[in-house]
Amino acid sequence: MRVPSKERVSALPLPPIRWLLHGLSAAIILWLMVSGFAVVGLDRGSALRLVIDTVNPVLGAFFVPIFIARAVLYLRTRPFHQWDSVLREQQMMVAGQVALYVCIFVVLLTGLLMMPAGWKLMNVVPAYGRVVGDGVRSSSATLHFWTDGALACLVAGHVAMVVAHEMRGRPVLYRVLPSRAANNGNRCGRDPQGEKRT
Repeated sequence: MRVPSKERVSALPLPPIRWLLHGLSAAIILWLMVSGFAVVGLDRGSALRLVIDTVNPVLGAFFVPIFIARAVLYLRTRPFHQWDSVLREQQMMVAGQVALYVCIFVVLLTGLLMMPAGWKLMNVVPAYGRVVGDGVRSSSATLHFWTDGALACLVAGHVAMVVAHEMRGRPVLYRVLPSRAANNGNRCGRDPQGEKRT
C-alpha cells in the first residue's frame, strides 16, 4: 500500500543526448577501471603497461567534457526537488547517482594531480605536475587508487539495482535506450516503474 504522503516520481526515457553521453561514459569508465586495476602489479617497463599508461590518460582527457556535460544536464533535472515527498527508494537512487558523480570527479582530479613533473598528454599538452610537490602527487595517487575502488563498488551496485528492478517487473533499462526503442517499450501499458497506466 502506498503511503499517502509519498509520491512515486515517474522516470521518463532519457533525451538522446543524455543516453548517448551515458553510453560513452559507461564504456570509458569500465575500460579505465578494468585496465587500470589490471596493470597495478605490472612492471612499468612491460609493453602492456606502457600501452595502458599511454591510452588511458588520453581517454581520461576525452572523458572530461563528457563528464561535465553529464553533470550539468543531471543538475538541470533538479534531482533534489521535492526531496521529502518522494519514496525512500528514490531518495537512495539519487544519493547513489550523486555519489557516482562525486567519485568520478575525485578520480579525474587526482588522476591529473598524480602525473609526474614534465608529463604531457600525447607528448603535447602539459599537465600540472610541475606546480605540485612530490607529497601532493603521492597523496593524490593513493586517493586515486582508493576512490577507484569506491567507484567500482558504486558501479557494481548500480548494475545490481538495474538487474533487480528488471527482475521485479519494474523496467528501467528503457531509459538509456534510443527514444524509438524506449517508446516501443512503453507501449505495453506500464509506466516507468512497472505499474499499469490508468
